[in-house]
Amino acid sequence: MINSKQKKMYSLLSIGQRGVGKTVFLAGSYAQLHPDRQPKNMPQLWFDCQDSETQKILENVISYVARTGQYPPATLKLTNFEFSLKRYNLGKTDTLCYFRWWDTPGESCKLYNPAFQMMVWQSDGCCVFIDTQVLISKANTQALEEILQPVQSIAEVVYQNGLKHPFALILTKYDLIKSKPNSRQLLEQRLEPLTAYLDKMKVNYKKFYSEIPIVSSPEGVSSFKPKAASEPILWLISELRKAPKTGLVNNLSTPTEPKIRGRSLRQVPKKYVLYLTIALVISSLGAFLTILTLIFKEAVFNSDPYRPEPRPTQQNSTSG
Repeated sequence: MINSKQKKMYSLLSIGQRGVGKTVFLAGSYAQLHPDRQPKNMPQLWFDCQDSETQKILENVISYVARTGQYPPATLKLTNFEFSLKRYNLGKTDTLCYFRWWDTPGESCKLYNPAFQMMVWQSDGCCVFIDTQVLISKANTQALEEILQPVQSIAEVVYQNGLKHPFALILTKYDLIKSKPNSRQLLEQRLEPLTAYLDKMKVNYKKFYSEIPIVSSPEGVSSFKPKAASEPILWLISELRKAPKTGLVNNLSTPTEPKIRGRSLRQVPKKYVLYLTIALVISSLGAFLTILTLIFKEAVFNSDPYRPEPRPTQQNSTSG
């Protein structure tokens, strides 16, 4: 699937609303593949943490699930994970490449957020996370609109510059709704505005249905039981390794000139640039205050920093 030519670093951007299951997805993928967690069945491919902090965060998520039987709370801050992708073949281990995973809280996935803009320009591929429970509900059309906006903006840049920038559409919590009649067909219908736009922009994308339930052993120890959780990341890296590494920032014709409806900021009257600048500052401040409020609530009402929020659904159902 993946051949080793050069050991490159790829940056993968995760996009999705808060609580969609991005961190659980990454921890589940790590748990599914890593040899330390599969001692009886050595995997051919796996991720290895590049630093102790990355490993500590993922191990904390896994141990939290084992201790509580619950999913961890949603991410409240931007987290940067770095991994090496390794392959076991003919009794030896090779490092194929490295990849960086930007796990962004939902509140930060806004194109007016300067930090998010910078990550977009420097990324090589995207994981787009969509909650299947939200998507299948007629009452939650706004959630799809919120994910459509940044994805469409990135897709337009990819199209205009002829870039190789694959998108993995990861439909989370699928095990919670797959038993419902025609659930797959309904999801396809709900996704049609997004997939139609990606087709129009000739973007390379693939859909994945994520199932990462929590199960308990006879001894009472809980753990993730992911089903093909690692496929999206392995597919993205495989697609990226087929072509030369080209991040968005290195391929924009005018990377320092963000565009407004096809025009660069140099072509927009100065008063509109001023209005836009003021709007960006106010919006960024609002997002910052929202995150501070959430952190304050967590600190006041939860003595355990990994204590999950009450969940109305069944306990052993997937969160990512």
